[in-house]
Amino acid sequence: MADPIKVHAGLADVHRGQVYHLGYYAADLQDGELQFKLFAQICPEQDCPCDNIRIDWETGDTVYRSWLTQDGGWKDIQHQPVPEEMEAVFRIVADTENFRERFGHLLYLRHKQVLKETGRLEGPFEVRIPENLLLPGADLANGSLGCYSEEKKKRRRKTWPFSLEFCGDPSCFCESLFLALGDGASIFTIERDDRWTPVGDNPADARLMTRVRTKLIKSPRFGELLQFLRGERLLHNYFRHVTQKRKTLSALTD
Repeated sequence: MADPIKVHAGLADVHRGQVYHLGYYAADLQDGELQFKLFAQICPEQDCPCDNIRIDWETGDTVYRSWLTQDGGWKDIQHQPVPEEMEAVFRIVADTENFRERFGHLLYLRHKQVLKETGRLEGPFEVRIPENLLLPGADLANGSLGCYSEEKKKRRRKTWPFSLEFCGDPSCFCESLFLALGDGASIFTIERDDRWTPVGDNPADARLMTRVRTKLIKSPRFGELLQFLRGERLLHNYFRHVTQKRKTLSALTD
């Protein structure tokens, strides 16, 4: 394996299998100072778009292995939560300016790598939904991905077109999707773990949401559509991060 490469602002690319040197750190604990030498690697899977960064903590003859992602969640090498006392030590180091800068740069390079490999690095970022994922009644020209319908009184059927949107907050990097019915009077949040919640506190929306969810989740195509758009949102977040970082780096060199 190649020698570790130091992470610095001038590092332009990352590669699978390469080990990156994040530097030397110390954590002041009740029973004394604990010193670490940190190394990092990106996800080794060729087709995986995740931004998990493996962090190895060397202290003396001991090595602790962990994973860290952009949301700050520490996991062990099996991607399970680390013990609280270990996480507390990790967070002491993660809060240092040097770690934040180096980890942030590595994360930026990982996002850039994924975008380049998927052909999405250069903008503008556009979402193009395959026709085979559209549900009955879809009208892409008018933003509809399908229709939800239910039988009302006197056997009259009411139909609403629906759309699925990303979060509109330009500062937010969440992966939630928002299902809007009809003219958007009823909007439901669909979380990454498939939890649905109505946007707003109208009891009628909560009841409608239950009916909509019950019907749509029975459709395999709707599930495929959700998965596709979640993948697009992940890339969209990477694209926004890389774009912002490029502007920052450009301003520093001007």
